[in-house]
Amino acid sequence: MKKLENKIVFITGGNSGIGKACALAAAKEGATIAVADLPNSDYSQSMNEIKALGAECMFVPINVADVESVKNAITKTVEEYGRLDIALNNAGIAGTASGIHNMPEETWNKIIAINLTGQFYCVKYELQQFLNQGGGVIVNMA
Repeated sequence: MKKLENKIVFITGGNSGIGKACALAAAKEGATIAVADLPNSDYSQSMNEIKALGAECMFVPINVADVESVKNAITKTVEEYGRLDIALNNAGIAGTASGIHNMPEETWNKIIAINLTGQFYCVKYELQQFLNQGGGVIVNMA
């Protein structure tokens, strides 16, 4: 039996980078994957790679800085699969390399909205789902 067999895994930022690598690793371990990423993402390659590993998957549009988007993504995942077992909150962005003294305030606000507030929104609504269903696991990347 594989480690994540019969588990539903929700991954924000799951269409590229570390998130995609985690999605592929979870798929190899038998998980069903909900790849949650920006609505305008071209996710077809990621979905094909996950399916090629024999895993079931779906793409769920999300903007973690938007609370309604977070709630909708979690709801769609639960509607499709009946529950949520593991949440990997991985979505995030980096600031400019020029240093904080040159960083525009708009850039700072965007970083905080995605990297901090987005984590809060995801954890809040994932926890509500886990409390309703009797448990689950959350992993936050920073």
